[in-house]
Amino acid sequence: MHFTDRWIEPLKPFGYWPTSIPPRLTLNNLTAVYAEQGYERCDSPALEPGYEKIAIYTDRRGLPTHAARQLATGKWTSKLGQAEDIEHDNLEVLDGPGYGAAVRYMRWPLRPRLIS
Repeated sequence: MHFTDRWIEPLKPFGYWPTSIPPRLTLNNLTAVYAEQGYERCDSPALEPGYEKIAIYTDRRGLPTHAARQLATGKWTSKLGQAEDIEHDNLEVLDGPGYGAAVRYMRWPLRPRLIS
């Protein structure tokens, strides 16, 4: 399973959270969770060949509410709670009181696929 397909949550029994990171959902702690899995911070949500990106949303208090993953097409995908995944053309479509706004971007290099 791809890391971004996991439910990342420090306090829920079904969520994933590494024991090396304090179990408090803050932007910096969530960034550390993704960094532990190989993601690095980047400045832009723009599509970059060879990378997969995520965007972390926070509310008005700066607390994480959501993360979206960029697809190879440049569109984004989001899991809305336990509902189905959705695709969206831009990150702003989720802006508002429910999810806040995308404030941090991270990327990881795509691994070349071996042809057998």
